[in-house]
Amino acid sequence: MSVLLSRKMSGPEVEKISTHAFLCEGPHWDHDAETLYYVDIKGPTVHNYVPARNKHTAMKNDGVHILLVIPLEGTKDKFVITVGRNVAILTWDGESSTPTDVKYVSAVDNEKELQDNRLNDGKADPTGRLWAGME
Repeated sequence: MSVLLSRKMSGPEVEKISTHAFLCEGPHWDHDAETLYYVDIKGPTVHNYVPARNKHTAMKNDGVHILLVIPLEGTKDKFVITVGRNVAILTWDGESSTPTDVKYVSAVDNEKELQDNRLNDGKADPTGRLWAGME
């Protein structure tokens, strides 16, 4: 189950936004789009929720476990994602149940003994640098 915690004049309010999730992580609020993005790492799915329209959309990844999703600044359908040790650009319209494209752009921990590591949860800083934890 996915929930959204919002602050109202009368105090915090918890709202159920999805029942189709197993282990949600990496919430990212896109202020411009007024949309919440997050991943279900067990699903494996990428979700978005638009509170103003009470609309929830999930994109199935066919076995590819996306561990974080951050909208790519200046675009409407591109997102920085991580898959295992890889950083990629996801093209997704936010409406369909499948992605348009996934392009891998970088990998970390390429040493043989680190092959099982994965980039897990992260954010972009104000200058656009991606910071992610390793697991």
